[in-house]
Amino acid sequence: WGVTNGYGLGIIPANLTNVVALAAGNSHSGALKADGRVVVWGDNLSGQTNTPASATNVMAIAAAWNHTVALRSNGTVVAWGTSGTNVPSGLTNVAAVAAGDSFSLALKTDGTVVAWGDNSSPTNVPAGLSNVARSGAPVELHEFGDVGEAVAFVGEALRGLMGREPTASVAV
Repeated sequence: WGVTNGYGLGIIPANLTNVVALAAGNSHSGALKADGRVVVWGDNLSGQTNTPASATNVMAIAAAWNHTVALRSNGTVVAWGTSGTNVPSGLTNVAAVAAGDSFSLALKTDGTVVAWGDNSSPTNVPAGLSNVARSGAPVELHEFGDVGEAVAFVGEALRGLMGREPTASVAV
């Protein structure tokens, strides 16, 4: 399971349970827990493991060279570390996030792509790039009152999917 090195990558945090997603940066790793909290460990030279208080109700994470990005259930984005963390003001209705070495990307529910980062990486979205969609079901954002409500929703959605596509692969 990796090498225990000066970055602490081989040392998995003791409180790491109920994990629903993982992300790997250059020398740090992140886990999204079922309750919407993010745990990040490893090298912290650029602050990429200092999860901000605003990273709550998270539904997806991404990591890159020296930063971590989180998509909140209300469709907003939080990023921390360096490079790719200057989230554009007013960025909402996000359905998915991705992280590159010094930049980040957001796919909005209307199919548009937003890119940001430092000037060493290209962050210009090609002209005409629109109507981009995630593979699978149409994107729909939900905000849940509690974890039980979220688990019930996901369970019902998975039952429906398996009824329609019994051999489907599911990544949550």
